[in-house]
Amino acid sequence: MKTFIAQICVFVLFGICSLLYLSFGNGYGQDKPVEPVLGETYYSTILAKQLNGVPEFRLFDQSRVDILTRDLALEVDWAGKSLKWSEAIGQTLYYARVTNRKPGVILLTTSTTPSLAEQRNIHRCLVACSAINIPVWIANVQDIEKENFDLFTTLRNLP
Repeated sequence: MKTFIAQICVFVLFGICSLLYLSFGNGYGQDKPVEPVLGETYYSTILAKQLNGVPEFRLFDQSRVDILTRDLALEVDWAGKSLKWSEAIGQTLYYARVTNRKPGVILLTTSTTPSLAEQRNIHRCLVACSAINIPVWIANVQDIEKENFDLFTTLRNLP
């Protein structure tokens, strides 16, 4: 009987902790960037046009390359979302292999000065990508929307 009550207590405690985590995030107290109303697809479409690439290129397995150019299979993701940087690396490696192109990652930031969460994830992505020679570009969504936005002078290619 005691073990049954203990199991119920553990289950209830786990449920409460899960709800708190989902409600308040990871608990690190770091700022969380607010994602713009417009989604990743909107910005990757603008970037694809500037790169003379194809946005949302569908592969044989129904997965989609965010931007496919003559030379690159690019994955575009938000810098501030906790695991998006790591997903972007895996996706671009897969897309590059399937399309016989080079991989690349574009991380989107929501302001000209990246938030702490964005900085942390940019750093993690750069460290991982530098080990396997995947280029990473950082693009601010406010800059992308400007009429005079020049992809190659605005994006920072960070090895």
